Amino acid sequence: MKDRLSKAEITKDAVQETVEAGAQTVGQVVAIITGAVRDVTQAIGGFATDAFEIRDGVRKAKAELADTPAPDELAE
Repeated sequence: MKDRLSKAEITKDAVQETVEAGAQTVGQVVAIITGAVRDVTQAIGGFATDAFEIRDGVRKAKAELADTPAPDELAE
């Protein structure tokens, strides 16, 4: 005896598979976006750290320059 599926059960199975595939795709897209946001945030944070380090370096260099006698003062 053959088991036969009704049209309603075939439709239900098709809808179920479609929803599952859609949910899986949405999950993959969300994971990609989450990773991209994380990577962009890390890149911006790294840039900000570099900018702070450069700013501090400039301040230190200016302070050292202010404390150093001018070359013409050394000749005297």
